[in-house]
Order: sequence, then C-alpha cells, then structure tokens
Amino acid sequence: MAIRISDKTIAMTTDCMFSFRCLNGNAKNICKIERCFGDGGCFLSTVNPGVCSYKVSFGHSYICTCPTRSEIYHRYEI
Repeated sequence: MAIRISDKTIAMTTDCMFSFRCLNGNAKNICKIERCFGDGGCFLSTVNPGVCSYKVSFGHSYICTCPTRSEIYHRYEI
C-alpha cells in the first residue's frame, strides 16, 4: 500500500535524506511515534539508527520534526 501525502507537506519536507522511502508503505523504514504535539513534532518511541535531518535529541529521547512523518502519523495512525 502506497502512502499518500499532500503536495504541501512534501514541499515542506526539504531535508529528506532518504528520498521519501517512508511513502512506500513499508512501516519498518520509519521511526515509531509515541505521541505528537501540535504541528511541531512528535516524540519517538523507537528510533532508527543513523543520521536523519529531522531527528532531534531531547534529553534521553528523540523528537521527529519531519512534516511528512507527522502527516503519516495523523492520517494513517502509523
């Protein structure tokens, strides 16, 4: 199943290092979200290793600030 995201969100995701692989429908490619706060980001419960432009350290956890990842979570609950 391919995941569809608005063109506006795609345009806002200017620093994706992975060529939007999260949109191929394979949930193992994306970090798991614990909960989101507003439009600013989401706390991650499971973090994929490696560098990501949108992964921000926050104490002993991480926040995802990726607009595309946030829309996937809100639209598909993934």
